[in-house]
Amino acid sequence: MSNYVIECKNKSAKELQPNEPNGQFTTNIQDKITLEEGDSIIMKSAFIDTQASSNQKIIIEKDLTLTMEFVPYLMNQFNADYQTSNTLSGQNINDGLPYLLCNEVDTSSGNLRTLNPAASTTGKNNGVSFFCSNTNSGEVSWGGFIATLHYVDAEGQNRTQTRQIPSFKFNANNPTEYTANFPAIFDSTGVTKITAPNGVILAPQGQATSFNNTQIDFFGDSTGWPNSDDFSRAITADKTFEAQQFTRTITIKAGNYDPNDLKDTFNREAEKVTDNNLVFPSNLTDNNFLQQLTIPITDPKKHFFVNPTASRDLDMDTNAEFDYRFRYATQPANPLPTLNALLVGASQVTLTWEESTQTFEFEYLHMPFYSGENEAIGYFQGKKFSNAVDPANYASVLRTVNRNSGVLFTELQAVDSDGATSHFWDRILGFDLRPKVNGKVNEDSILFQFSHEINYDISTGARPIVFKPSGLYIPQIGKQFTAGYQGIDTTVTKKDISATQAGFPFVNDFGSGGNNSGFDLSTALKTTPISAGKNILTTADSSNFGYYLVEVISNFQTNLINETSNMRSTMGIVSRYYVKDSYTSAGEEASLLYTHKGEPMILSSFNIRIKDSDRELATDIGVDSTVFLQVVKANPSISKKN
Repeated sequence: MSNYVIECKNKSAKELQPNEPNGQFTTNIQDKITLEEGDSIIMKSAFIDTQASSNQKIIIEKDLTLTMEFVPYLMNQFNADYQTSNTLSGQNINDGLPYLLCNEVDTSSGNLRTLNPAASTTGKNNGVSFFCSNTNSGEVSWGGFIATLHYVDAEGQNRTQTRQIPSFKFNANNPTEYTANFPAIFDSTGVTKITAPNGVILAPQGQATSFNNTQIDFFGDSTGWPNSDDFSRAITADKTFEAQQFTRTITIKAGNYDPNDLKDTFNREAEKVTDNNLVFPSNLTDNNFLQQLTIPITDPKKHFFVNPTASRDLDMDTNAEFDYRFRYATQPANPLPTLNALLVGASQVTLTWEESTQTFEFEYLHMPFYSGENEAIGYFQGKKFSNAVDPANYASVLRTVNRNSGVLFTELQAVDSDGATSHFWDRILGFDLRPKVNGKVNEDSILFQFSHEINYDISTGARPIVFKPSGLYIPQIGKQFTAGYQGIDTTVTKKDISATQAGFPFVNDFGSGGNNSGFDLSTALKTTPISAGKNILTTADSSNFGYYLVEVISNFQTNLINETSNMRSTMGIVSRYYVKDSYTSAGEEASLLYTHKGEPMILSSFNIRIKDSDRELATDIGVDSTVFLQVVKANPSISKKN
């Protein structure tokens, strides 16, 4: 009887299954093969297409839609004469700290609440925690979808916030919980719910249901959602400010990208503007990264700048928590020039590839501070808040100048052309998106996590009770902010000595904190970027990824056992180190053996999956992988003589 060799070729299958990812395909054979008692099946050889990873290529299998959610901020360091005060004291102070763009919320209804943040230590929810709902069936997939919070805002409008729940495998290497932060202010008399795709309700006014083996467990009890103090808290304050969140959505086309090509493609799409609906001075760009606020601001509720820390200044007296905010609502008095609009946000959104470290970086998520036509860094003398009733008595403080404004990412999502979520931001680029690590808020995440918090419990004189955006941690340059780089050369005055000012090599006089002449600036030559961690290229080259698993799903089963499961479809274990001409190959020595027992069965179809050592579908391979299977027929039985 003849033996059979079966070719299972990814490229051929791709013609019939164009939407399947590389490394996952089905081969149907024309001639049916009968497997009889004693026949064996082995993986004769495997050739895995690792050309892209070997040549430092990043494979984007399908078109990706990238959504970036962010809050614009402004550094409070510009001339106070251009600002309109909304403090009770009536005086503006340049403290040099970042202030988020906010709108004031009407709380007169008394029905507003805000969800408990991920950092909360009380309540059943502690943020919105998504759990694997099926932990009893071995290795199962969960997550991998966009969750949507539906709510009614303070103005009675239906609104949504979305969060990408990453895909996980339930095993010893992956978590069974993922916490998302929804900083929403909602009307408690409306319907507040969280849904998965296709409208599956995950958080109704009763027990939570599941989607993709995922549910919001609420520790087994969702009673009182969302208006119970277990899940949210009432907003009762003299003033309430809500951070203004914007989105920018771009598309990355499918292809095999060099890292430099990928970052160039991203930058072109992220910074792109059109000439649609241009209006002077309110809309000179249709890109949300750079907001334009027309001056004067006529709506009394819009465009406030509010500091996102409970105590706006870390070196201030801890008892002083003023409701400090400012805006640009009026034209300044003569002889200052007329203002048309204020630019706030990021004028540059730039992803770079650092060859020396093989990492991606966000070099710019900000608008530089300019002196003339040059990007500038340096110092200015401002004021810091204190317990003094009269702001004129606030102490001076020396602040660095390294940017004018920027954006803080609050959510980064990626969805492919089939609607499936992608690990573009974390696994491909390497940025840390985890809200929590080991049960604690992750301060190293590129995402700025915040909630709306009360600033002070008791209203007294200059300390009104205010609900405002407050970070779950203090954002840092190089983690959530980008900025101009400041080194020791920043301190050197690059001016000649004159009759009115000190110059090189002496230190200049800064002047007053509310005056632009109080700046001492140098030209900025580089930035402090946000650096990513291991990306798909460095992971593929890492020694902790030593082999591929070749899975063959058909009428037979093998046994590959680990501490959590029996992988009955694994046919081969292919070492990554047997590489020739950018293909990773293996022969019969890498195969598991199946020997048939029992009634004959027909082989006609083989579903192939090439997985990494974490049992996830390999993401670093191309379309030209081929697996050869061999059916070895048993020798005919020889009757023994009596």
